[in-house]
Amino acid sequence: LNMRPSGDNAGLSIHLRPDEDGQRAIVEWRGVKINNGDDPFHSFAGSEGLRMSLAAKIIEAHGGEANYDADTLRAQLPISRP
Repeated sequence: LNMRPSGDNAGLSIHLRPDEDGQRAIVEWRGVKINNGDDPFHSFAGSEGLRMSLAAKIIEAHGGEANYDADTLRAQLPISRP
């Protein structure tokens, strides 16, 4: 699944795919602009930093990972099968 937002976020694209083993779902937000270049998932600067840090904690509590690399936010979550 690939999506391209419009308007102010026209350079942002969202990608959803399974990992190589099919055990995790990977969601990537590419083209993200972080003002100071800090990892937004582990920064407490401002209200956005608090929300992103909380999101990372929730993702990690469900066995996933959240990280930031260059201009990409990435969340990986285990795929639960019935």
